[in-house]
Amino acid sequence: MTFCSPGDPALPPRLSEARRPLRRRAARGLLRRGALLLGATACALCAPAFAVRAQNVFQPKSVIPWLGGEATSAPRETAPRETVAPAPVHQPGPLTGAGPGIGSGISAAPLAPMGASPAPNLSPNLSPNLSPNPAAPFAFNVPNEPPARIVIPRGLDPETSGSAVISPQDLTPQARGSRIDSGEGLSLAAPSAEGAGLAGAFDLGLPQDMWSGSDPDSAEEALKGLRPTAYQAANGVLQRFLIATAPPPPGAEGVAALRARALLDLGAPDAAARLADLARSAKDPAAERAGAEAALIAGRDAVYCSVAHNAVESAARTEDLDGFWIGMRAYCLAREGNPMAAVAVSAMRERGRLDPLTAQLIEAMLDPGMKPFVQAPPPEGLDPLRLAALRQLEIPPPAAGARIAPLALLPAYLASPTAAPEAKIVAAERLEAAGAISTSELVSAYERFGGPPGGGPFARARAVLAAAQGVLDPAAVAAALIHASVEEGPQGFSSLARSFAPFLASAAPGSMQPDLAFAVRDSLLMAGDAEAARRWTPFLPSDTPFERADAAALLILTDPAPQPPLSQEDRAALEARARENDRSARLILMALEGLDPNGRIGPAAPYVQAAHAGREAEASLGALKALAAEGRTPRPETLAQVMRALSLSGLGADARRIAAEAALMTRWPGSQGR
Repeated sequence: MTFCSPGDPALPPRLSEARRPLRRRAARGLLRRGALLLGATACALCAPAFAVRAQNVFQPKSVIPWLGGEATSAPRETAPRETVAPAPVHQPGPLTGAGPGIGSGISAAPLAPMGASPAPNLSPNLSPNLSPNPAAPFAFNVPNEPPARIVIPRGLDPETSGSAVISPQDLTPQARGSRIDSGEGLSLAAPSAEGAGLAGAFDLGLPQDMWSGSDPDSAEEALKGLRPTAYQAANGVLQRFLIATAPPPPGAEGVAALRARALLDLGAPDAAARLADLARSAKDPAAERAGAEAALIAGRDAVYCSVAHNAVESAARTEDLDGFWIGMRAYCLAREGNPMAAVAVSAMRERGRLDPLTAQLIEAMLDPGMKPFVQAPPPEGLDPLRLAALRQLEIPPPAAGARIAPLALLPAYLASPTAAPEAKIVAAERLEAAGAISTSELVSAYERFGGPPGGGPFARARAVLAAAQGVLDPAAVAAALIHASVEEGPQGFSSLARSFAPFLASAAPGSMQPDLAFAVRDSLLMAGDAEAARRWTPFLPSDTPFERADAAALLILTDPAPQPPLSQEDRAALEARARENDRSARLILMALEGLDPNGRIGPAAPYVQAAHAGREAEASLGALKALAAEGRTPRPETLAQVMRALSLSGLGADARRIAAEAALMTRWPGSQGR
């Protein structure tokens, strides 16, 4: 079509004159229609805001800071771009000044462990609402502007979490061998509901065509049964694959629902809810169920009940095999104060479709006089609906549940206005260890809820805050780390180690007892700060060949800069220790074999074969699934296979961080395994 202006030679002058009144009339019509359209759009945009304000509902925080009301992916790139270097590493010192609303007088801003700016997270943010009132729920805010640099999601930004270090080389398509530089496999079409995500794959260091070569059945199988691993760095990789915008193989069904469910199981309800919202157009019952549970856990139930009323009604009639949707319908009615909720609860309880405990909680929402007689569910009996009802009734969830409940339910403790401070700290520690919240958010939780005297979580909170103020010296910090490892096990050590790392990084190295020196060094390595750990290396015991080899191997795994290979002398020392059944030495040796393309790892596992074939998503998810299946004590042979699959898929930096975390966690509690 050719567009001509009135003076264009292609349009005869007489015809131009004749059409001038028509053009004016058309212009006036367009202006009127445009004004009507703008008015309608303004009303549509303002109405939900007024409705939410009228209900006094907390709006959920976006899991990806550049998202507004609807989840969108970052701008698609069809050519490689220069990777923006990360911000300078923050070196914190003693903290002064008062943060926003913090009674302790400690500023929250400098507490980010490895950098000055927070990374996006897949969980409620603990830091924006640091009020002196510990009963106040967390505030959720949604920044509107996109980040100015590539941002790695929760658990993988070295500037804020101390987790896996992603070098700029690992993010470039040339180094990753991605087909994005040639444009092969890319589409400018809008992603389908199944392939929609919360961030662009390219900006997450992943290829947009990550499912290239996989068939629909293989893609669905790779996403089924995903669950958190024991390692923060590995869970960060898993989160990136789950939130990335990438078209699945044609014919794959239920992909969005499987991703939403996996995010929920990782303790990321906000991300799961957003992904389920994107999949709503596919009318997938599993995605709708994941979105409903996520809304209940994250405190988004008011918004969900208002926008998904029809979906709840329909599901309650057709797909309610376990009574969830019946309870959800009654809960939404009770939340609105609708007396029909009592009728629905009574009828469903008589038919055996609603369990008595959930029915009692919903009835108490309608009749405040019943609240004193409500029986709180036992820790092992918690579920999203019961936790939401307890929150509405302002009844504290059982404190023991913070230790034994699945990760998926822990954000409900952070969103509860009445949960015990100790339970909130324990929940935050578990979520940080799993990579669901950042280390800086854990420190904020220590700051907000760690006031009461006592041991356990409160003692850890006081130690971290004292270190932030420069009160504790490195030896006292190391003693607190060893105590935490004995009290809480390896994951207790890892969370506290990442919390202490920024303060240890700024401390002057010095001589101390061997166990204390190892604790300081391992804390810095756990946070991915190889440079600071290297400064402490001369103060470690190095009397034996193994101690020297161990230090060299760990630095190779954690330092993002290219390192020379392990010397023959060091390798021989590690092999001698491995023959004595030293688990850490065996893990390090097998991890190095896996990272070496020519290393010996035995027959290739199916996910390694997928990596050789270029099926990145299938290979990486298969590797992470295998790692999760072996819990906190993976076999060295499995770790080697996982390292090989991730390295072949372009995730070598992540693989090194996972290997280092696995090796370090075998050494605690105490200094066992050295």
